Amino acid sequence: MAEDNLALNINNLDYNLNQKKIINNVNLQVSEQEKIGVIGPNGAGKTTLFLLMCGILSPSQGDIYLFKQKVQSGKFYPDLGLVFQNPNDQLFCPTVREDVAFGPSNMGLSTTEINERVEKA
Repeated sequence: MAEDNLALNINNLDYNLNQKKIINNVNLQVSEQEKIGVIGPNGAGKTTLFLLMCGILSPSQGDIYLFKQKVQSGKFYPDLGLVFQNPNDQLFCPTVREDVAFGPSNMGLSTTEINERVEKA
């Protein structure tokens, strides 16, 4: 992979918490054209990796580059975003149709208008 078009470049990344190694020697290169997913069981370190990539946490060792700019903890990087998925904050209806209708229903719209908006969505 050519170094020129790297959106993300992680080299020899380690992260320790309370003297326990959470992230161990991670190396990852992602080009501007790629889309990737990070999967793993709970506790595997996915969130920690993303917090490191965003500069929220500081690595114990290694470097992270975002579009050739070294990520430093405490700095803001507008080219990288992180959204947490919290099931307690998600809608709670038993069907997608009801979830989509939730907002319009709470706006006080008529049943006809709600149905039209749900169908459009």
